[in-house]
Amino acid sequence: MKNTKPVRQHTVPKTYLKHFTSHENNILVFHKTKNEIRKQDIRKVSVVKNIYAYTKPNTDEKAYDLEEIFAELIEVDYNFLIKEILKKEYVSYEKECMSYFIAAQSLRSPRNKKQIINEIKQSFEKEKNGELFKNDYLNIFKYEVLNKDTNEVVTNISLEKARNYNIITVNVNKDCYVQYLIMRIRDLSQVLKKQRWVLLIAKEGEKFLTCDNPLVKSKSFYGIKGDVFPLTQNLCLILGDDEGTLYINSDDVRKINKWIIENGDEFVFLNNKDQLKC
Repeated sequence: MKNTKPVRQHTVPKTYLKHFTSHENNILVFHKTKNEIRKQDIRKVSVVKNIYAYTKPNTDEKAYDLEEIFAELIEVDYNFLIKEILKKEYVSYEKECMSYFIAAQSLRSPRNKKQIINEIKQSFEKEKNGELFKNDYLNIFKYEVLNKDTNEVVTNISLEKARNYNIITVNVNKDCYVQYLIMRIRDLSQVLKKQRWVLLIAKEGEKFLTCDNPLVKSKSFYGIKGDVFPLTQNLCLILGDDEGTLYINSDDVRKINKWIIENGDEFVFLNNKDQLKC
């Protein structure tokens, strides 16, 4: 029987990338490490095997719940949301849905997965927040500890009980990333929803690009402080301390594109090579 499980998972969804394509499903991909550009089908870019899969308890079977949540609940309304934003008619519901999308996208890159796993370990050892992982979330996990006195493994215990043992090393199961992501996306989306949003519209002929880690943190633009997130080739959001709509010129578009390029993990997505000249 053919395997229909989503083993090859997109870290940047197709429904988002198609708003930055050069022609139909094709997009230019700038590989930052190799310093090279290639044209690719959006169905084949930014794909990582099993990045959102986890192993079911007491089995070796992979589960793909998070990938299905992304596809069926978070990504599905993106095109509709863009239309509402273009009409400048988005209200509470649309803003909440877009907040979920942005929150998910800000946490699902391979670099951020690696950082979150490392910060979970640091949080347990030092009881302090990381940049992406917050110490309060340690309580969502169950712990497995080696009892040095009896040389037995104690499983499925709480954080409080785990810390009663003399911990020498901490090994974080990579499945913790999936557990955390589900909780953190929900909470982060509520933070984003409460912020004030400024919609930036590029002048005719100018285009925004995007990348595999497109939420650029804590920038200041025209005196507006907030996070920057490109929506389409023509639209970009600032989520921060102001709201409204700004039509911006080529210099401003290039400034934002430069931030996005710098923030990318490995790949930048664009439709014209000249967009890299910023």
